[in-house]
Amino acid sequence: MKTFTAYTYEIDDVEAAVSEILSQLDLEALCKNSVGIINCYSEFLDSGVVEALNEALPFNTIGTTTLAGSTSGELSFTMLSLMVLTGDDVSFSTALSDEILEEQEKPLMQMCRQALAGIEDEAKLAMVYIPVIPHIGGDVTIEAMEQVLGGIPIFGTCASDHTDDYHSAQVIYNGKAYKGEVATLLIGGNIEPRFSVMSIPEKKVLRQKAIVTESLANQIISVNNMSFLEYLHTIGLVEEDTSLEGVMAIPVMIDYNNGTEPIAMGMFLGENGTAACGCKVPVGASLSIGTLLAEDIVAAAQTVVQQILEQENCEAAIMYPCLSRILILGIEPEAEMEKISSGLSDKVPYTLAYSTGEICPVKDKDGKFVNRMHNFSLISCIF
Repeated sequence: MKTFTAYTYEIDDVEAAVSEILSQLDLEALCKNSVGIINCYSEFLDSGVVEALNEALPFNTIGTTTLAGSTSGELSFTMLSLMVLTGDDVSFSTALSDEILEEQEKPLMQMCRQALAGIEDEAKLAMVYIPVIPHIGGDVTIEAMEQVLGGIPIFGTCASDHTDDYHSAQVIYNGKAYKGEVATLLIGGNIEPRFSVMSIPEKKVLRQKAIVTESLANQIISVNNMSFLEYLHTIGLVEEDTSLEGVMAIPVMIDYNNGTEPIAMGMFLGENGTAACGCKVPVGASLSIGTLLAEDIVAAAQTVVQQILEQENCEAAIMYPCLSRILILGIEPEAEMEKISSGLSDKVPYTLAYSTGEICPVKDKDGKFVNRMHNFSLISCIF
């Protein structure tokens, strides 16, 4: 498989933007099967650049808007990047769901059936692109897709943007933008996807663990037979007269206690001291409060670069960091991207886009992959 990357900062001049992207690609070198992955600042959709670019390319495109991104050693909050995957011994199939309304599983399952029908080889990897939909979580999407796709790895991102309420966060599918639909890309053939999840460092996770004693889907009603807020009081994290309702996301590590690797999640305080997070949390799971600092984020980026460079037969790297990491970086918001771009720019083709929710497999006790939703994390897939 071959990989090409390209980028542009030109938002308003559609012809110039498309020309700049095409000048960085060698379309004559395309193999039998190809696909394009687009990450961009949302105004590239409004100006018509994304649609015009799709029309100029001889293959399907898929992706999301993002708060910030990086490719080809370039990084920016207002950039469009394109990664082209092409090969004779790999195949690609894309599909878009119907709008996700009250019915959640049916359109997602139909999307996967459509993608399976279009792929030439056995699917080895499913990539998924999700807009910001309040009534559907990433784990719901994963579960619906698994009913059709079985146990293949699922890797992807929830769209982000530069607005406070993410009203411009959208999925991109063949040049069009979607706010209520989910898109997928299946990759089959001669690929070996490998994954990495960098979240809250173990040394930054409190040793005290709370056991979930009552929950409803993603809502934690009690831990250690007390409300989540009361638990925070008992460990001295907040004063007893403090209410955190709706104020902040508390980073926690969740262990399902079933042999899979723990995952990082953000928990939001709600009514009566309950908490909600971006995935289902079953009774019996344990959670530990964590802390993520700017120095941890930069160190994790360096570790990922080293992991990628040490891999054999690495044709491409796709990375989705949580947008919370950019906020934690504070006055140096580009530090994570800078570390990755400087380490990979002339060595491995890569693309990076910030996410409101990261989807990446983790290993169970037998070394098999289990698909999971993440927060606060930098996820990567190489093949």
